Amino acid sequence: MAFIGKNILTEKLVKVGADNLITAMVELRLALFQNNRGQLIKGVNDLPLWIISDILSRLPLESILTCRIVCKSWYCVTRHDCFIKLQLSRSKNRLILEPLRWGGSIFNISQLPVVDIDECITRQIPVEKVPWEDFQILSSCNGLLCIKAWNGRPDPLCIYNPITGEQMILPSGSRRLPSSYMVSLGFDSSTGKYKVVRKRGIRKGKEVSRFEIISLGESSWRELDVPMLDWQASSVVFCNGVFYCQMLNRISPNYWSIHILAIDVSDEKFQVISFPDNFSRPRPYVDMMDLEGSLTLAEHDRHLMKIWRVTGNKVGDFSLSRQQRYDTSVKWTSNLHYETIGKFNDESYLLWVTTRNHSIRDLFTHFSPEAPEGTEMYSPLNIPDLPHCFKNFWFKPSFVSPLAAALCWS
Repeated sequence: MAFIGKNILTEKLVKVGADNLITAMVELRLALFQNNRGQLIKGVNDLPLWIISDILSRLPLESILTCRIVCKSWYCVTRHDCFIKLQLSRSKNRLILEPLRWGGSIFNISQLPVVDIDECITRQIPVEKVPWEDFQILSSCNGLLCIKAWNGRPDPLCIYNPITGEQMILPSGSRRLPSSYMVSLGFDSSTGKYKVVRKRGIRKGKEVSRFEIISLGESSWRELDVPMLDWQASSVVFCNGVFYCQMLNRISPNYWSIHILAIDVSDEKFQVISFPDNFSRPRPYVDMMDLEGSLTLAEHDRHLMKIWRVTGNKVGDFSLSRQQRYDTSVKWTSNLHYETIGKFNDESYLLWVTTRNHSIRDLFTHFSPEAPEGTEMYSPLNIPDLPHCFKNFWFKPSFVSPLAAALCWS
């Protein structure tokens, strides 16, 4: 009669829908249920583990954490490498915030806000097992954060999963303090390794940029075979297997040119991607973001937003072209500033807007540059419980373990 139980279970799971799967599964797991003849039939225990794994991987992260304490078998399922990869592939991109004080100093962080932009919901993740009370987030990849102490020193770095609380400290590099510093965490899908690349600015009359890299599990940093550039690095992002570092080159007292240094996470080869020869600005400001697996740049040019896209399949054949030009209809200043952090849909971009008056206030808004006449170009998002001042990073909540990732090297 066991097949009757399986049919009943299947029908129940289909009826409740994905949103209520967690309730149905916990109820069925905690109690036996009866068929129409009054016989007790086993429920979820009759399902193969791969089906349970598939169902659990579709649930919100909070529900998966609840399932972990239901029984030992479910706990073991959610700890398995196959489940972790499956859940990560289905995890929804959110924003994790680093709350800041006025002036840019940081709180002793006990919780990190995580924002679901689609639902305009903020959830708080308790900070546990971090080596420092006050720290700053440098980068995010596959649910892992690269963080460091808020003390001005470049080492040590820590790879931390705020969902599981797992963390590992990376080896220290050169003892020489850099004049500037930039870090990005990335994933090599061909080997399963996580790598950290960092740029260290060194003063030799004027700043010279040097790059070094380490894989989780390695015992020391390696210097990348990249020429020492006397350009200033302004930002770095990881996108589709490539680290992109934005470099500014002063070509005259009042004008700058921009170059993008692309470093392949797998073979660690590099390419310099240049803007057109006639591109020069008084201290240009360009946002870099990952849109659908391609590096996209949003150039700020007074009231204009210019969208550029990097095309090509690998380091060595990348090129850069301008895609769109939009009038933002706003006079942006140092007291009213924006950063383009993503695209909400085909018609609108997601902006992080900072206002400075008597205090700093950060918010998110949709910008629809081609909004029909009579409709608003800007739609501020009403998201509760946002800090007044914060930095933000794209974040995919996951169960990826930095300690297990380090074993890929050994």
